[in-house]
Amino acid sequence: MSSARAKTLPYDVWVHIFALIPPETLQGLYAVNRDFFDAALSERYRVVGLVHPDNPFTKRCLERLLDDKLRSSKARTLRLQLASLGSIIREPEHFDWKAKLQGGVENVYLRPPGSKRRLFRKGDNGKKSSQSLDYLHSLVRMVVGLTNVQEFIVEYHPDEDSLRKFNVAIPFVLAGWEAFGAHLRTLNLAVPIETLEDILLTDLSIPHLETLEVQIFLVYRTTDPLPILDSVLAPFINAHRQTLRCISIQTHQHLHLTPMLKALQHFPLLRSFTIVQGFVSTLQTDTSGLHQFLSQHSTQLTTFRVFFHALATKLTIDPLMAHWFAQPFLHVPLPSLSRLDLGLIDFPTTFPERLRDSYLQQYWTYISHLGLRMQLAVADIDTVLSNIPADNVIRSLHVNVVLLTPELLDVLSARLPNLHELEIGADNFGVIDDETSSDRHKAFSDALSTRSYPNWKLRHLVITGVWSYVLPTPLVCFRAILYSMPGLETFNRSSRQETLREVE
Repeated sequence: MSSARAKTLPYDVWVHIFALIPPETLQGLYAVNRDFFDAALSERYRVVGLVHPDNPFTKRCLERLLDDKLRSSKARTLRLQLASLGSIIREPEHFDWKAKLQGGVENVYLRPPGSKRRLFRKGDNGKKSSQSLDYLHSLVRMVVGLTNVQEFIVEYHPDEDSLRKFNVAIPFVLAGWEAFGAHLRTLNLAVPIETLEDILLTDLSIPHLETLEVQIFLVYRTTDPLPILDSVLAPFINAHRQTLRCISIQTHQHLHLTPMLKALQHFPLLRSFTIVQGFVSTLQTDTSGLHQFLSQHSTQLTTFRVFFHALATKLTIDPLMAHWFAQPFLHVPLPSLSRLDLGLIDFPTTFPERLRDSYLQQYWTYISHLGLRMQLAVADIDTVLSNIPADNVIRSLHVNVVLLTPELLDVLSARLPNLHELEIGADNFGVIDDETSSDRHKAFSDALSTRSYPNWKLRHLVITGVWSYVLPTPLVCFRAILYSMPGLETFNRSSRQETLREVE
């Protein structure tokens, strides 16, 4: 194909097409023409991941991108697992990277001249291989060369000694600020609170930041998180108030977020807000900061995602959370809202009816997407949707269930006949009156074979769950679903025809 013919489609369209092509096929497009070469190269090197020193993907990134400005310029997403990278350091508590910053961030891991002390672990068979000083130094140099990254993901997985390992790899984040801070649009930080001051520098400015996701972990119980959140995280978020469109603040611990939330200013472009928090009781968990923040942005939010994880339910002062729905943040009007995701994890079983009557019914006539991100029984879902008006505009739904049954499909098709997209998270398939069946898949298939949903306007269905990676793929269930829903166009993001070929 000539370049002239290739240009009949916009460049961005070609990049999107190439994103759907398997990596082994992508390389064969390099020689077609210059436009294909550039677009295929952009897709092949779009994501860079430094997840572990011995990970093949990490090694491949280093081999192809170090000192190669053309390939490095194609990277748009950088993903770092700092604790894994920091595991190279033999004694992290003795490695003072701050004292080495004056020589430049890319030289932090250079061995001091004349030093005989081994700071880095050896690889297999005592050889330096990937677990060497030169390797870590090269990885930082590679990060410095990624000048066009627009999405930066820093991951943290708490485990024994992970904080010390995370700490010594912080220079990788500083290298990222230096290399691509001016181009960054999305920042996803999962970090220990104890490291925030070293990562979010006081003079750090990301002029085009639009999406910020922060997941925070308190590692040491002796740490007072309030001063850190108030003096480091809140000022950083406020410094980007003119550009941020999406903010997500997450912790699964019982942290007092109210002072920080109250310190946040008005964000004129904000459209999406997510809060994830550990919850003890209405008497022990203060949500007044969330109320104030929602009130400031009530007329402009189009997406609101709120998740509370019940903690220590047997020890709470208010174990039934009788006054939960009286909290003011639940009654802030959000007239522009179109997407609502709600997760009340491990809350009392009496909540579905109260959830319907005290909260959800105010949104029935104008939200187009509803996510119920906690595991519910079919009867609970029926209860939640029982007073939904016929003129509702919900076209997209996500629900989580322990057991996906034909009865669930009965409820959803009856309550939401105009639903267009459905995603179901389930642990397994089965039927309500035979949950102990030795062959749940066959029981589900047999029960569904007597049903049909020809008038349901559902067109796109996604089903995910532990069976997708623990149990064999339930092809017999997939086949039964496709036969019962003649209007379905895609299943698990594949076309109807393609899925039918796989399950026959």
